[in-house]
Amino acid sequence: MKKDLFIALIKKAKRESSAYSFADIVGLSCDTLDIRGYQHKGYFAAITSLDDFYRANMELLDYGTAMDFFKQDWPFYTKTTDACPTHYHPGGKVTNSLVCNAASIEGIVENSIIGRHVHIGKGAIVKNSIILSYADISDGTYIENAVIDKWVKVKNVKKIVSDSVTPAYIKRNDVL
Repeated sequence: MKKDLFIALIKKAKRESSAYSFADIVGLSCDTLDIRGYQHKGYFAAITSLDDFYRANMELLDYGTAMDFFKQDWPFYTKTTDACPTHYHPGGKVTNSLVCNAASIEGIVENSIIGRHVHIGKGAIVKNSIILSYADISDGTYIENAVIDKWVKVKNVKKIVSDSVTPAYIKRNDVL
């Protein structure tokens, strides 16, 4: 589906009824759209909430799931952002994690996803978390079961932990 059509359908759904979902408006537009199906038997994640986003991303840390998602015969075409490789400093340690380019890892990262240009400070520990691009996690910070949005600076708060099923969330551009 082209991006323009996708956006037009979302706007149409909003105009028609606040109760309409994207699937509802596609169903109602069948008479004017050329709709065809394709049976997909691989990995699928419906992301409709923060919990879903967190769960689906964390599932990609499982090698089998990742290989089912990233198939050679069904490639992803994305824009690339050329940047230097991630710098793993002495004392930095990463286990079972996905780390994007241009990150700087001085602390410990376990079972987490680290975005582009993220800095994890000395003595910082990040577990079971998603840290999105350009976040800066200061020295000695402990983060567990959290989603840290883009451009967040964690400078003064030294502990961000969620003990519930729902991850802690720090909004974009926030400074803690």
